[in-house]
Amino acid sequence: MNSCIFCGKHRNTPHTLRFAPRGKEVFLLILEGMTSKGISERLNLGVNGIKRQKDKMLLQNDCETMLELIAKYYSTVGGNTETDTTLC
Repeated sequence: MNSCIFCGKHRNTPHTLRFAPRGKEVFLLILEGMTSKGISERLNLGVNGIKRQKDKMLLQNDCETMLELIAKYYSTVGGNTETDTTLC
């Protein structure tokens, strides 16, 4: 069964991470290993804007650090985004 961990359709499931559309973009770039400066250049935003997006992601997902959010992401997808989880 495919389920999306990013969209609001699955908001009530324990496997849903909540992101604003821009936050999703930022998070996926973080997963690629990009720095805040690199992300800001790629998305044409200021570094402070990227920091605000990160803070919002942490708050929305009840995490204190980006490492905790990334760990939550990988525990949700089981380390493999191509098995049973889609990113819509």
